[in-house]
Amino acid sequence: MIWIPRIFFALAALFLAVAGLAVWLSSGIGLTAKATGTVIRLETSYSNSGNTRARSTLYCPIVAFTTATGQRIELDRGFCSSPAVYDVGESVEVSYDPDDPADAVYGGFFTRYLVAVIFGAFGTLLLIGASIAWILVRKAARPVREVMPLR
Repeated sequence: MIWIPRIFFALAALFLAVAGLAVWLSSGIGLTAKATGTVIRLETSYSNSGNTRARSTLYCPIVAFTTATGQRIELDRGFCSSPAVYDVGESVEVSYDPDDPADAVYGGFFTRYLVAVIFGAFGTLLLIGASIAWILVRKAARPVREVMPLR
């Protein structure tokens, strides 16, 4: 029975590591330049959820911005949602690397950190569950001692 909490601890560590990686990748570390971008179009993508009749439409924003040197860049980061998070013509903040402007991130908290929040929440729940399971297993494994009455 002692292996059950260990599995939960391992899963919690995995989920929290993925959350940390997602934060690191989404934070734009090293992206020192800022620009205001505009959603120039929404590309559509289709998703089947296991059932071939149930087909949902996903909207993927394409953002264009101009660097400080005047170079126009279009970003397609593959972040798709239904309903669309952004409207065509909407302004978004873009952080980019001046040496490689195509290396850029845009959007607010939801766009950048949703994956990290989901994995972090599940990792935290698994960690709490593992801790509770560990305590319960340790209590169950503790030998019962008889208490001798005082005379």
